[in-house]
Amino acid sequence: MSYEGQKRRVPTATLCAFLVLLAGGCRHRVRVPVTPIELRPVEPINIPEPVLPMIAPPDELHMELPIASAAAGLHRERRRTVRPGVGVAGVPAPAGAGEETPDDSVVGDLSAGGESGPMVRQEAESVLKDNDRRLRALPESLLHGQRSQVSKVRDFQRRARQALTSSDIEGAKTLAIKAKLLLDDLEK
Repeated sequence: MSYEGQKRRVPTATLCAFLVLLAGGCRHRVRVPVTPIELRPVEPINIPEPVLPMIAPPDELHMELPIASAAAGLHRERRRTVRPGVGVAGVPAPAGAGEETPDDSVVGDLSAGGESGPMVRQEAESVLKDNDRRLRALPESLLHGQRSQVSKVRDFQRRARQALTSSDIEGAKTLAIKAKLLLDDLEK
């Protein structure tokens, strides 16, 4: 027998032995015994009835439901804007009319009025410029559909500029950020 013939027989014999073992499977399987499940009876627990507050039976309650068609006849009044110095129906307003009421926020009262650095002023101005750019970029349909929110944004912008001119830089920054947040809601 030559060395070459023996070289071929060893891998062939190894392959055949492997295939015989693979086909035969393992005969030494470990079988785990199944333990029986014991069920013991459990005593029932008595749950007491909850104490409920006294409620009138449904037959004693009689509520009339409102009819929605009755509300169709109601008309809301439009708010009348009063210009400073001019009263209703063109009659001159009395002295003191048209001034800001205590409910309106005063621009000067927005911050404590402490020293603000030039960085805060620059931040406020950049937020104002960014808000103006975003307002101009809004589509017309959104401007007409969300008039009240757009007018609030413009009002915050106007008040922020007033605060900047009156050296209330913290108040201006606060108002500009409020306008920015409203713009964020509009663009969603």
